[in-house]
Amino acid sequence: MGVVGIYIYGLKNSQKLISEKGNNPFDYITHGGTKEKISTIVKCYNPAGANSKERYDWISRNIANAVEEAIEIRNNN
Repeated sequence: MGVVGIYIYGLKNSQKLISEKGNNPFDYITHGGTKEKISTIVKCYNPAGANSKERYDWISRNIANAVEEAIEIRNNN
């Protein structure tokens, strides 16, 4: 099993403001005995698109490949 990260942003919140892209959450988790950030291993995708619909479409089209790539990365680490 692998780990996939996808930035989810550009959506309207309850105050009708558009959310901004945050930091990579995998920068805050270390890997085993090496104590390296797992962001050096886990890929965090940044969906293309100018609005939430386009970003969701990107995720829909690419999620299966992202999962397969995560499994491959896991098998190699």
